[in-house]
Amino acid sequence: MINTVLESVDESESRLQEVERAASRLKAEKLPKEARAEVVRIHRGVLKVLVALKRLQSLAPFSPEEAGERLVGELQAAEGGAFSGQELRKAFKLTPQVLHRRRKERRIIYWRDARHDFFYPRWQFTATGALLPGVQDVLQIFNSGDEWRVMSYFLGPRKQLNNRRPLDLLRAGEIAKVIAHARDHAAENTW
Repeated sequence: MINTVLESVDESESRLQEVERAASRLKAEKLPKEARAEVVRIHRGVLKVLVALKRLQSLAPFSPEEAGERLVGELQAAEGGAFSGQELRKAFKLTPQVLHRRRKERRIIYWRDARHDFFYPRWQFTATGALLPGVQDVLQIFNSGDEWRVMSYFLGPRKQLNNRRPLDLLRAGEIAKVIAHARDHAAENTW
């Protein structure tokens, strides 16, 4: 569809350029004052439209699929990426059963890849493998299966938190502030 629009823009642009050339020729002729003023007004309008069309053509076509893939990639790579289930088992002795229960109870952040392997963002863990204090509380408040929305909440700056990220506040020990923010936004479903 975007290609059809751009083709239409190209066609419109060539027609407007013809009008612009005709207006330029008319301005050079001796016309009554009112007619000349009208030609100048039309000429300016056509030039504005041509500039707007050029700007439109320079914009890359928006693809929701590409934007979604880009966002998911950014979330997956954020703050050091993610542990696989096997890495968590080796590093912190977290068994598949424990991880399954935590996923089911919405007590851990995770996502699945195309092969149905689970991954867990590193940023939610402390150096000992425990969850960062406050993460589980926020997950319980939201009670959401939308892992990308949950990760966006923790990783995105929030205006109500002085443009700080909930993750940064949790790391700084400001757990109550994040929990209060999460409660307010869970009630409104604006998180």
